[in-house]
Amino acid sequence: MITLSNYKYVNSSDTFLQVCSSLTQKKEFAIDLEFDKNRFRYGFNLCLMQIYTGEECFLIDPLSVDVSAIFPVLEDPSIRKICFSFSEDLRLLHLLGCKPKGLYDLKIAASLLNFPPTSLNTLLNQILEINIDKGSQQSNWFTRPLSKDQLKYAANDVLFLLDLKKMLVENVEKKKMQDWVIQENESIEASDYSGEKHKSVLKEKDKKGFSEFHWYVYTKLIELREQKAENLNRPSFKVLDKQWLHKLAHQPDAVNKWLKQHGIHPTLKNQTTQEEFNLVLQKSISEASEKGLSKKKKAFNSLSREEYQKVQEFQRALKQAKNKYYSRIQKLMKEEFGEYAQNFILNNRLIQELFEGNQKNLLPYKKDLIDQFSSELGLSLSGFTYSKPG
Repeated sequence: MITLSNYKYVNSSDTFLQVCSSLTQKKEFAIDLEFDKNRFRYGFNLCLMQIYTGEECFLIDPLSVDVSAIFPVLEDPSIRKICFSFSEDLRLLHLLGCKPKGLYDLKIAASLLNFPPTSLNTLLNQILEINIDKGSQQSNWFTRPLSKDQLKYAANDVLFLLDLKKMLVENVEKKKMQDWVIQENESIEASDYSGEKHKSVLKEKDKKGFSEFHWYVYTKLIELREQKAENLNRPSFKVLDKQWLHKLAHQPDAVNKWLKQHGIHPTLKNQTTQEEFNLVLQKSISEASEKGLSKKKKAFNSLSREEYQKVQEFQRALKQAKNKYYSRIQKLMKEEFGEYAQNFILNNRLIQELFEGNQKNLLPYKKDLIDQFSSELGLSLSGFTYSKPG
């Protein structure tokens, strides 16, 4: 363990296990993660875990220790984990096989208290008059040894969370919002991101400019690129340019220029890899033909006239419902809690979901508020959901 001024860098297994053991005795601690998401290496990777108990700050190096040893602590609901804007961190932990419980995300409390959407640094400055340096935020967290600036930045992300929590909780209690914060945090805990690593790197919008036939070929080329990127442990975009694969899907003969082509990682500029991509090209072209995929029909299907009309009808009905019901409720919420809190509680996305009859994200406190304000306005609940024509 390397002891620095106000934090301890943990990079040995024995010390890490001692830290894990000591954390089981705590009622709460602050936590944050530093990670890399396809910037310097392939995939979504944990680079550092920061924990502050109020007495000690630990900077845990997951490249040197088996970080799974701390998972039981993170999953213990009796130990509260104080964090800030933890959704992306939570995604990463889920992918690693850890599902934390006992979360208290200060971003939620701040939103309900009508603070505008902002960074931790801005909030610390507003509430505690503390200014922390964010210069290392976009640095390479795989670098070893980490620089003093990186270590200081990482520590600062947790050193003030407990003080910030104290101030926010006082105001949450004054406004009787404790249960709201609990519901929001429990909702986050109930999320499951464990399967996200299996999601395709391609999105529906990427189909634009492709026929069914060429899209099929392109997806197979992308699959091979991902394999190569993972093997090299490099971000996909640094391994093979997507635009080049776009061209290759439409002009297979371009593979003959492989060795002279820009945008290909040096380790892949060889005849063996060229032949490998050519094999995938020829196989996918054959498969696309066997499947009867069209070279003229667009892969990205535009809406038919009938479908477009239905969308327009829905949008008109939604707008009418907003004007007649939801906007009036939002107005009362804004007067009661403030603009930013109102938008957090009842935003346009939730309004559309409710209008569609989807109450999955309607937490109990939000339903109570909608019912309360609806009653005050004398609104009939029958107008809150969409009735499909005919």
